[in-house]
Amino acid sequence: MFDLNLYIELAKTFGFGLAQTGLVVFLLWKIATNHLKHISDDIRELKDNVNLLSVNVTTNITEIKERLAKVEGQLE
Repeated sequence: MFDLNLYIELAKTFGFGLAQTGLVVFLLWKIATNHLKHISDDIRELKDNVNLLSVNVTTNITEIKERLAKVEGQLE
């Protein structure tokens, strides 16, 4: 069922190469997820900035309409 000698022989034969491959895969995975995290943070920040810009534009349009109505009222 559990043959320890088989695992020892496999470790002797492939041990360093397998450990090195595992380390490279782990580091590539960490780098990829770290980059994805930063990209996700950048997208969230841009989304918040776009929402703030939308509110500012809407507020400015409302203020312009009010000022225009006052000017039109004064001209009549």
